[in-house]
Amino acid sequence: MRTTLALICLCFLSFVYAQEKETWFCDSVLTTGVRQNGDKWESFSTSGDDWKLVLDGEYSIMTRLPGSDFTIRCEKRPFVGDIVCTGPNGVTVNIDVRTGTGALSDMFYITAGAPGEEKALLSVLSCVKS
Repeated sequence: MRTTLALICLCFLSFVYAQEKETWFCDSVLTTGVRQNGDKWESFSTSGDDWKLVLDGEYSIMTRLPGSDFTIRCEKRPFVGDIVCTGPNGVTVNIDVRTGTGALSDMFYITAGAPGEEKALLSVLSCVKS
């Protein structure tokens, strides 16, 4: 019984770490958000950022382009069909691998913005696997 359990665990671990390396490029199609203006909140739109995503097992990261040092950790969930990335201070990305459509939310400035300058962003992403 122990041998069978050990073999099942080894097979599962090899599946997790045998993920082929993939590179994706994502463009921000639309970025919108809310920001504090005094004691009121107002909506706004901005150009957003472009991203490079490298899936390579436990070393999967998404990096803001061009040449930024801001990266977030990612994982591909093959049974669900999506890629999930999480970063510091509330940055989250979800990408549907079938359609290449994704969303990025950034809540960093809600918690770390200067008083009166808090904001939250949401970007719609269009991603292609290269």
